[in-house]
Amino acid sequence: MTLAELISEALVLLDEPSDGSFWSSAEQTLLAKRASRLVYYRLSAVQPQLLTVSARFSYPADTEAHSLNTALSENVLRILSVSYLQSNAVVSASNRPSSLEEIDHASVASYSDSSYYPGGDIRTPYWSYERGNLRLVPPPTVSQTVYIQYVPFPRDTALVLDNIVPEFEDLVVEILVTLMSAKERDLNQALVVTQTKVDEYIRSFTNAKTRTRKLITGNHY
Repeated sequence: MTLAELISEALVLLDEPSDGSFWSSAEQTLLAKRASRLVYYRLSAVQPQLLTVSARFSYPADTEAHSLNTALSENVLRILSVSYLQSNAVVSASNRPSSLEEIDHASVASYSDSSYYPGGDIRTPYWSYERGNLRLVPPPTVSQTVYIQYVPFPRDTALVLDNIVPEFEDLVVEILVTLMSAKERDLNQALVVTQTKVDEYIRSFTNAKTRTRKLITGNHY
């Protein structure tokens, strides 16, 4: 679904003319993008696997932090996992990811203190993410192939939800209708309502998938 299709459907449901008699064309597009982002961001928080992509890149040797915006050519919203690969090739039985543990920002400066990780090996690599940069702790002494699973920021395109999860397009339409029907009333209150709608929709979607999985696997209760 495109933004234009989203706006058109919302206007039909609102029984509003499309000539911009209340919301201008620019405002309609602004609200449509906002509705799409609201659903996207909430999905990234509660069902990130629906938006997750994976990639591999070379992390330079003796580098304290490496820009993911440069490595991935897009902005990262959140990281789910970081691993090492033996070679810069497709993940396979002979090229399996070796997971790294996440370390919080406050602990990065203390990783070299062996007492900080009792019984641990300070050479065990950790990862941290800050301000668009991936930090490996300690920095690798040779170039490493990194395999990362992450949720990208929504792209500013003409496609609703970047066309990644079309099953949630109806929800975006509903959210846009709520935002547009607010009109001169408080948009902030409309945003609160939309948050509740998003949570309810995602919860029902998740429950439906869980029930389907149980039926397929034969786990009946």
